[in-house]
Amino acid sequence: MLLIACAMPVCAQTQVFNNNVPLTISDSAAPPTKASVYPSQLYVSGMTNPTSVTVRLNGFYHRQPVDLDIVLVSPTGRAVKIMSDVGGTSQVSNVSITIADTASSPISQFSLFSGTYRVSDVLISPNSTDPMPSPAPNAGYGTSMAFFNGFNPNGWWSIYIADDTTGGTGTNSMTGWTLTLSGPPANDDLANAEVIASALTSGTTFAGTSEIGETRGVPVSPRRSVWYDWTAPATGEYVIETTNVAYDTTLDVYTGTAYPLTRVAFNDDAPDQSVAQSGLILSVTSGTVYHIQVDAYFASGVGPFDLRISNPVTPVITSATTAGGTLGVPATYAIRANNYPTSFSATGVPPGMTLNPTTGVITGAPTSAGTFAMVVGAINSAGTDTQTVTVTVTNPPPGITSAQTAAATIGVPFTYDIVATGAPTSFGAAPLPTWLTVDTATGRLSGTPTAAGVASVALSATNSGGTGTGIVTITISGPTSSSTRFINTTSDASGCGFGSAAAMLVGALLWWRRMRV
Repeated sequence: MLLIACAMPVCAQTQVFNNNVPLTISDSAAPPTKASVYPSQLYVSGMTNPTSVTVRLNGFYHRQPVDLDIVLVSPTGRAVKIMSDVGGTSQVSNVSITIADTASSPISQFSLFSGTYRVSDVLISPNSTDPMPSPAPNAGYGTSMAFFNGFNPNGWWSIYIADDTTGGTGTNSMTGWTLTLSGPPANDDLANAEVIASALTSGTTFAGTSEIGETRGVPVSPRRSVWYDWTAPATGEYVIETTNVAYDTTLDVYTGTAYPLTRVAFNDDAPDQSVAQSGLILSVTSGTVYHIQVDAYFASGVGPFDLRISNPVTPVITSATTAGGTLGVPATYAIRANNYPTSFSATGVPPGMTLNPTTGVITGAPTSAGTFAMVVGAINSAGTDTQTVTVTVTNPPPGITSAQTAAATIGVPFTYDIVATGAPTSFGAAPLPTWLTVDTATGRLSGTPTAAGVASVALSATNSGGTGTGIVTITISGPTSSSTRFINTTSDASGCGFGSAAAMLVGALLWWRRMRV
């Protein structure tokens, strides 16, 4: 494996600047009173435009904090009144107050403790009504620390502190203050891409931004992308991937010299890896410069990562060694493998199913039942891995198609045949009336009803694929008129009664005796 480590990781630019010169804040009978150092300043250099600014007041002591007005001013003249008319009237000693937009709340009007707070100006507005002594600005204040974002931070930053009310007499003080600036990584833009050479390097998407014309693999905003330039050392295939990452990354590879670039590859989730990792295998041409963009899929998920470029290794199949299907029913089997296969193979695939050699997905509706030894493969330029998959295709469970109703008559033999699809091998019926039986081999119900009524019988038909069910409702009625003979024991007018029949019989017997004489 070709693996060359870069000497310096690329990090988001976060720098801390300190002013450790103490100052006093005296109270007087003619407020507002300036602090002893007015303004207190520190110098910033070497920073790109910030995406986050925080300030901390260190070793803060005051008998009546509500009297204070504090304004932070950037080198470009942008100003935020970070604290005014808050903190209450109780004395505080040696507290540290951090002002940051990430805080959950501003400073209370009634008390003050060490902690992190949002901008805390009770009279917060673009033109506060608490005037600051010259040369502090008195208008155009921002309402959050984000007011400084995106503007040149290099130069002198100033803090103006004044006591605007009598009371709380005595000397108040602060031991110094700290300014923290966070900017995008040095390789935030394409023009400043970090140059790497078939290597493992560390980077971060924290504080990354997008630039005009920048493309991205997924339509999620805002972007947190950073850029790397890599010159292919030889023609062939290389693996490019993010590793050692705890959030969802995306990976794009482009060619070209300026926007719009030509995309040659993209990946969100590396095959057979965690959802956080991105990776792809790329066919490259020796000497070509490839622009690699690493991004965070979600704006809230940013942080460090490793970017690795290496030679491919033979894939290793990780998908299941058994699979099942049902005759005539669409099914899917996906060949999964690590180490970035570029194509897939399969032999002995059940009839009716086909392989997509690019995705490794086998789909279709099997047309033959049975057991199949399917051999699948995962391939890249380093080699091929194969695996035998035992695929069992079963017949579908029978479906009962015979009538759901039947009629029977008391005293008359009755039959009903269970008819079903799927070539059943056995049948069942329950509960059965006492007069009815089932032949489980043929599915024939037979018997002679003995009483009128209605019988509901649950039917079943079974094969290797399972059991299908149904219900037949049998209605049993009494005998019909054609099956019953009524006899009249008296003569009737037509001479067809019992008496006429007897006379005819007697006459026949007499005629027979006469013939014998």
